[in-house]
Amino acid sequence: MGVWDIMHLTHQYKKWLALALNENLSEKDRKAYWVNAESARVRLQNYLARYGTHHLEALEASDGQRSE
Repeated sequence: MGVWDIMHLTHQYKKWLALALNENLSEKDRKAYWVNAESARVRLQNYLARYGTHHLEALEASDGQRSE
């Protein structure tokens, strides 16, 4: 999984979590979004536990240098 995959999965996690907490949706839909959000969270957690964040921090640093 690359950096872009991590960013996409993080975005999906946030979206699914927001939908899971939306009281205007049916309980069935909210549960489905909750399952998706939890699955994404576990995937992110496992990736970060295995590979750490050093390459993500290096990418952020290089992005900051480019914008200056």
